Amino acid sequence: MRLKTSSWKKFAAFKNEVARSDSDIRNFMKLHLYDLLQHMYSSKRSQFWNLQDLKVNVQLSENESISQLDCQLHVVEKVAIGWKRLETSSCEEIKVLFLVASTPRSGSSFLGELLSQQENSLYIYEPLYYILKAQDISETEILYNMINCHISRGYVKFLRRLHTTDFIFRNNFTHPNNCGKKAKCLSTQALTKLCRSSCNRIIKVIRARMKWMQHLLDDSNIDLKVIHLVRDPRASIFSSSKTFKKELKAKYSCGDLYEDLLTTPKLIKEYPNRVMGITYEDFSIDPYGKIVCSKYPFQQLWGYQSPSISRATEIWQFISGEQNASLPDAWSKYLESHTRGQPKGKTDQSYSTYRYTYKEYQQWRLQITQEALVEIEKYCEPSLKILGYNIFGNLSNVKNITNPIFTEDRIPYSML
Repeated sequence: MRLKTSSWKKFAAFKNEVARSDSDIRNFMKLHLYDLLQHMYSSKRSQFWNLQDLKVNVQLSENESISQLDCQLHVVEKVAIGWKRLETSSCEEIKVLFLVASTPRSGSSFLGELLSQQENSLYIYEPLYYILKAQDISETEILYNMINCHISRGYVKFLRRLHTTDFIFRNNFTHPNNCGKKAKCLSTQALTKLCRSSCNRIIKVIRARMKWMQHLLDDSNIDLKVIHLVRDPRASIFSSSKTFKKELKAKYSCGDLYEDLLTTPKLIKEYPNRVMGITYEDFSIDPYGKIVCSKYPFQQLWGYQSPSISRATEIWQFISGEQNASLPDAWSKYLESHTRGQPKGKTDQSYSTYRYTYKEYQQWRLQITQEALVEIEKYCEPSLKILGYNIFGNLSNVKNITNPIFTEDRIPYSML
């Protein structure tokens, strides 16, 4: 059996010296794994892994298979390689930002592009998407590898499939100055080089749970922040069903959302100034913070109060860590061009980030069916209440736009 790990030759040599039993080989592998973990611990990067848990794993039953031990070593060695890559980056300081959306169709593409308008930034799109059916690898390991610019061949193949849709290249994932042409960036070597040269790494995921973020936040060697983006699940789940022509799956989606909503406030408390929650509606209604009720009477009807600063500025201050920071020019220009509708020549709006944001965030209310409304409200009621959304109950109420989307006593998600 050829082992996955880089040390497989050592094991082969060890076995061939004299006749070795499987028990001898297992003990040798356990010892090597333990030594590797001790080395990682001494590098002061052990917060990502619970060393005590891994020590227990090393001392599993005598029947522990060689292949199982091989998988453990394979994972640990890959993480160790990732640490080395992070430590050898050309940046003096690397900042990592995760944009986590609990459900698809939550406005994450729009917000992700805005976040990527920083200088020297890399926008990593959906690193978990391509490994939904992959084996022998955890979601957390994938995310950690991306932080450390460990770009896999599988991810590159995924990007190539998206090349024609322009998902990746509409933002700062690849800059022309780095690759010349888009196709030149679509290789493991090119993307790894580009990643290592980027000091700001924005990673957008909609298939991650907020509880996974704790392992990454625990690593004191990474300057990591997390934004949790949520949208009214009646809008996001219905939109996903319509866009992808699939069943609602409200029970599953609502369960994940509820779990995230319970986790995020705990993370905000445990990691001050490193975790933020925001709703798509809060951002869409007034990204600039300029709307006045006399000009837009719907602002009062929809139960919305304008913040003292714009939502975009609030996000920027969170990212920059500067309490009084003003919105960067690049962000202002992006908002100016992307919140006033579709530019000429753009016809497919399914994935477009050009929107009349203050108009379109409630379009679902005019399109949702009675069946979908009842099912989503049934399973998502706890989440709707946490976020302060009104329960409509029937099409008559939901289609009456004078009925506010938020309750009067609602507390914004960013303040929970």
